[in-house]
Amino acid sequence: MQPEMSPETTVLVEYANENLQLKIENARLRSELQNATADRAEPGEDTAPTAG
Repeated sequence: MQPEMSPETTVLVEYANENLQLKIENARLRSELQNATADRAEPGEDTAPTAG
């Protein structure tokens, strides 16, 4: 059984969970974009992501 969390802790946990979900979604979308870009690339074209 988990101890009762304070409202502040609850908000922080919810924020952390949402942040993690957004990071996962961001990584998935980056991968899709990289794959789509690689599919369209001309032979020999540099498809490495740029620093940003």
